[in-house]
Amino acid sequence: RHVGYGIPIELFGPFAEVCVEVMRPMVQEFPNKITNTGLVWCPKDNAHQLPEKDIPEHMMIEGFRWSISLTARVLVRTIMDGSTAVMQAVHFDDSKRLRRALLDAPRNQRNIWQLAVQVGSQSISPLFWALRSG
Repeated sequence: RHVGYGIPIELFGPFAEVCVEVMRPMVQEFPNKITNTGLVWCPKDNAHQLPEKDIPEHMMIEGFRWSISLTARVLVRTIMDGSTAVMQAVHFDDSKRLRRALLDAPRNQRNIWQLAVQVGSQSISPLFWALRSG
């Protein structure tokens, strides 16, 4: 559903960074009263285990930064590389681009291209999306 909002892909990276900066003070305020005696592998060398309570806050932030940045990169790649011309027209909300994309389709396939767009393993119907989002 995010594709139809037309968010510029240039904003995905800064959004991920802002999310990290918002989380930083929250993580630093976490009480470190962990009574769990579980052990985790040392992130520096993976050679020995540390008590879970000894993991510093900056490692939590870096883990969050990595995961949110990965999500942003996957979304950008899906929008730009993995999408069809019809999906890109939907993303940019451009009727001229949609007409051009449909001109590339064989005449007997145009209705299928309009009603079912496949990107990777996901399928979306631009008509259904337009009716649903108003």
